[in-house]
Amino acid sequence: MNAIKFTLTFVLGLSITGSALYAQSTFDNIHSIFQSSCVSYCHDAGALAGGLDLSGTPAEVYNRIIDREPVNNAAKEKGNKLIDPGHPHNSFLLKKINNGLDEDNDFAPADEGEAMPKGATALSNAEIDLIHQWILQGAPQFGYVVDEPLIQSFHSGNGMVRMKKPEPPDEGEGFQIHFGPIFLAPLEEKEFFKKHYINLPDSMEVYRLESFINFQSHHYIVYKFLDSTAASAAPTGIQLATVSSTDNDALVAGWQFSSDIELPEGTAYFWDPNTVLDLNYHILNYSQDSILKAEAYTNVYMRKKQDHTIEMHSDLVLYKDGFPSPFSDFLIPADAQDHTFTEAEYNAFSTDTMHIWLLASHTHKYGKDFDIYIREPGGTKGEQLYEGFYNVDYSINQGFYDWEHPAVRYFNPLKKVAEKDGLIQEAVFNNYGAQEVTFGLTTADEMMLYFIQYTLDTPAVPAGSTLVPETVELGTLAVFPNPFNRQFTLAFTLPAPAPVEVGLFNLLGEKVAAVRSPSTLRDGKHFLSFDAHQLPSGVYLLQLRVANKIHTRKLMRMD
Repeated sequence: MNAIKFTLTFVLGLSITGSALYAQSTFDNIHSIFQSSCVSYCHDAGALAGGLDLSGTPAEVYNRIIDREPVNNAAKEKGNKLIDPGHPHNSFLLKKINNGLDEDNDFAPADEGEAMPKGATALSNAEIDLIHQWILQGAPQFGYVVDEPLIQSFHSGNGMVRMKKPEPPDEGEGFQIHFGPIFLAPLEEKEFFKKHYINLPDSMEVYRLESFINFQSHHYIVYKFLDSTAASAAPTGIQLATVSSTDNDALVAGWQFSSDIELPEGTAYFWDPNTVLDLNYHILNYSQDSILKAEAYTNVYMRKKQDHTIEMHSDLVLYKDGFPSPFSDFLIPADAQDHTFTEAEYNAFSTDTMHIWLLASHTHKYGKDFDIYIREPGGTKGEQLYEGFYNVDYSINQGFYDWEHPAVRYFNPLKKVAEKDGLIQEAVFNNYGAQEVTFGLTTADEMMLYFIQYTLDTPAVPAGSTLVPETVELGTLAVFPNPFNRQFTLAFTLPAPAPVEVGLFNLLGEKVAAVRSPSTLRDGKHFLSFDAHQLPSGVYLLQLRVANKIHTRKLMRMD
């Protein structure tokens, strides 16, 4: 299959409203914080704690901290820099001032010294987040790259409840990636990319990726750069996404809500020692009055590459096969009528056979249906492999297409399809808005693509094992109807008896109803109904907690 990727033109474009009231640049503000809180205590020319001089002009201080190794040996062994542009969690200076704000950015006092500023009042949370955001932006010396008033407003009581850091993999099993945090104003929508170095010790196989993202997330995708040259060419730090044409990325996996991807036994994603990731996060703050501090965590489970393991391939297959060609053919008029778009994807010269494990679809709000078929040799539609009317775990035909939580279908056994035949995707759109729409990155635009994961060989599966991961069963959660008027029902499956708790939350992260109090349920399918007529109309988040895992769905109540 031809892989189609979402990529970007790199720009720095975060809101800077009000920043000019503070200093000549974001770093000038940070320099002022260092002067008032750090220099007079431990870090002037006459008292160089940790060998660090923070006195002097902004240019002098900047050159002393950017990409410079700390004196502390424990921090050096971890690969930390004083400030590592684009990598807050690898910046020792930020760790020293963190003061518990970012749970996974604390340091080890026994080996890495004392907190900063020593003997003085700790920096405020707004000041710490300012420095964190500046590093995330690539730590530039010049320019306004952080919306400081937005951060101050968040810490003045106008922020939502922040998501909790999940437990990372056990030592030796893998590592955890933390993307963010990113501040979004009420009703603000943004999509970001960020280059992320992982420094693998050897050629590794990744057999499980578990991601935790904010309720408000539209999608979170992990890509990897095709090679070190492509990674080196990409800018450092978080970047706003726009549409452009490039083949620098290869898709690994994607999420539209927090979930666990555990690959079939005998298969894995292959990452070599030079692998550099490109993280893509699309978020919409649905709140009309509260600031979102958005972030994403990914637990990567891996082991040294084995000779017998088969590679799992991942593609995003876009209507019309690339940019900017969809624009002319992908126009949906604002006439409240159904419009169907059909596209085949195949390689007439290939002799390979795809062994499909997963199919999923993606549109924006005008998407009404999405189907995928095997393409017959003559080009006609053959066997239907995917029906968009199914719920997320493809267990119930709910009778409508839920574009925010589209079906994910796993095949057991893997489905064989010759690449020379390929697949046909077909989607129906109904534009009930005020103007025509075409392809675009925001939810005000539209998209049409499917996500496929497949091998080019059949993995050897030991007797008694399964090609469908246990975590998919554990994460099974369907909610219907959605939107609902008064009552909704949730359905989920447990592979084994487990403690279960279900709660309903508003977009501030506040619990508004207990759907089910904590109790142990037997294995098998379960259906729970809940009367929510007492709640006002709006968007809610349903949270299913099974043992130590959390699964969420977005719900809308309409009168």
